[in-house]
Amino acid sequence: MFTMKKLALISAAGLAALSISCSDTDNEPGGAFDPAFTLGLDADGYAEFKTGKIVANTGNTVESVKVTANDKNVTTAPALTSGGAEVTLEGATITGVCAAIAATSSVEVTIKVSVTFTEGDPIDDSKKITLNCGSTGSDPDLVKGLITLSATGTSYADLDLTPVGTYQQTAASSIKNKIDVIAYNGQTGTSEIADAIYPPYELDFFYEGDTYVGGSVAFYTLPSEAVTLISGASKLSQISAFWGALDTFIDSAQDPDEIPTLQGSGFLVYTTDKKYVAVIITATGASTVTLSTTKTE
Repeated sequence: MFTMKKLALISAAGLAALSISCSDTDNEPGGAFDPAFTLGLDADGYAEFKTGKIVANTGNTVESVKVTANDKNVTTAPALTSGGAEVTLEGATITGVCAAIAATSSVEVTIKVSVTFTEGDPIDDSKKITLNCGSTGSDPDLVKGLITLSATGTSYADLDLTPVGTYQQTAASSIKNKIDVIAYNGQTGTSEIADAIYPPYELDFFYEGDTYVGGSVAFYTLPSEAVTLISGASKLSQISAFWGALDTFIDSAQDPDEIPTLQGSGFLVYTTDKKYVAVIITATGASTVTLSTTKTE
């Protein structure tokens, strides 16, 4: 039952990708930077978008926005939310740059913004800025959380909230597109493992008939050395070895459809808000699991 639904989703995604590929043969971009972005420093010394907006062509949608510093992944505050016709860059602070590039002094950095659209070719643009990576404000704190999911309590979690939101089934029914992880809600996925943490696409709860109504979520298994590194870190610089190589990790990591509830193991979640959150299983019990979450803001 679950396998057929997942195959249907994959088939639909494949057809969509084929359609996009065919429509892109004219090599026309799906949108533009309008106006182009410029960079400056905020009051704390972080890089900041002083101007800039991404605008999709009429009838088109911004699919994803990625910001890098010297080709290393960085984050923005607030997060740049895609899925609409426009994404405003102006006013967003670029965080985690010094940690990502492992810099501890004044350094010139290339900030690149890469954009994809539902139709048309992607676009990108780059600007240089000099940052003082020796200042205390250049190394932000990691945001840590602790949640428990259980059969008798809350089984659903929205990892994008701070603090992380947990919900019983009734409350989760109205926010299915925001739920990132589920455990012990009374359903199991393709593997039929009861003691497992599932992404929404694996469970009947997130389907209305044959239509999937959950959000886009992916799991990636964390190696033990990454679990140890993240568990002991409080600053972004302390996980720079992992965070700075995130693209490489994603390309080679296992992406399972469920995570067994094994204490001491961990996984990375690509959330419904297109962020990455590290999750480490700190305790287990009878139909209960406690999770430590780590993310940047």
